[in-house]
Amino acid sequence: MSMRARLQNISLLAASILFVELLLRLFDPIGIAYFAGLREYNDLLEFGAPWGYLHRPDQRARIQGVEITINQHGLRGAPASVEKPAGTKRLMILGDSVVFGWGAPQDSIFPARIQRRLAARDTSIEVIAAGVASWNTRTEYEWLRTRGLAFAPDVLLLLVVYNDADPIHVGHTDVPRDSLLGAATPHRVLARVLRDAWKRAYQGSRICATIQYARVFARQQSLESAGYPPGSPQWRDARLALDGVINLCEANGIDLVVFLYGDERRVELSGVLRAYSDHLAARGITPHTLPPILFDDRRYHNSVVDPHENAAGHAVLEQAIAPVVLPRL
Repeated sequence: MSMRARLQNISLLAASILFVELLLRLFDPIGIAYFAGLREYNDLLEFGAPWGYLHRPDQRARIQGVEITINQHGLRGAPASVEKPAGTKRLMILGDSVVFGWGAPQDSIFPARIQRRLAARDTSIEVIAAGVASWNTRTEYEWLRTRGLAFAPDVLLLLVVYNDADPIHVGHTDVPRDSLLGAATPHRVLARVLRDAWKRAYQGSRICATIQYARVFARQQSLESAGYPPGSPQWRDARLALDGVINLCEANGIDLVVFLYGDERRVELSGVLRAYSDHLAARGITPHTLPPILFDDRRYHNSVVDPHENAAGHAVLEQAIAPVVLPRL
C-alpha cells in the first residue's frame, strides 16, 4: 500500500471518529453525558482530612442541567447551623450520591421531601443530608466521627449501597492501605497512571464514555453478585467502619436506621449487601430494603447510563423511607 493510500485511510478513520463523536454529542439517547458530569462534579471537591474528600463550602454549580448549591459545611442544601436549636430534633441522612441526589433538583430529592413532610407535621424537626458521591462506609464513618456528631442528630439514617466496601485512595483507614489497594510497585504505579489517563479520556470523549459505560456495567454486575470474602482486607475495613458508626450511635444516644440500597431479592443476590445485612443482624440491627420498582423500572432513573433516581425515583425513596423514620422522631 502506498503512503498516499495509507494517509487517505488514516484521514477517513479520523473523519469517521469525529463524525461519531459529534453525533453522540448531538444525540444522546442513553445519557452518555453522565461521564462528563463526573468531571464537572470533581471540580467541586476538596481532598484531605480523615474522610478523604468533601465539597468545598459555599459554592454553586450546574451539572447535567441541574443547579447544585453547597452550603457552608460542604453539604448539598441550604445553610444550616451546627448547633441544634433548643427544642429541635434532627434527622441526619448519611450516604453517597443517592443521598446527594445526583442528577435531580434539590427540592425533589428524598431528604428534601422528608423535610417537607416533617415540616407539615412539626416545624421543630430538621433534616441534615450528608451525601457525597462515591463515599463508602469508611469515609462516612470518618466524617460522622469528626464532623457529623457536632450536629447532634437524634436519628441517623445510613444508606448502604453495593460498592460501600470498595476502598478509595484517600482518607483514613484502619486496615493498611497497601492491603486494601496493593503495594505501590512499578506495575501498580503504571496501572494507576493509565487509569487516570483513561478517566480523562472518557470524561472528555463521548466515544470513550460509551466504552466506559460497557466496562462499568459489566463490573457492576460482578461486584453485586460476588462481593468481598469475609476475611478480605476490604470487607474488614468496611466492617470496622460500620461497627464504628454503630458504636458512635450507641454512645451518643442516636437512633440508627439502616437502609440497604436494593430490594429483598437483590440484597440476597448481592454478596456485599448480604454481608452488610448479616453483620448488622449480628449487632442487633434489622436493615430495611427498598421496593423493586425503584430498580426494575427505568422511568425512575436519570437515564440508561445513569441509574441514579430522578425526581420520580426520589418520590419512591421518600415513600419507602419516611414511614420507617418518622415514628422515631
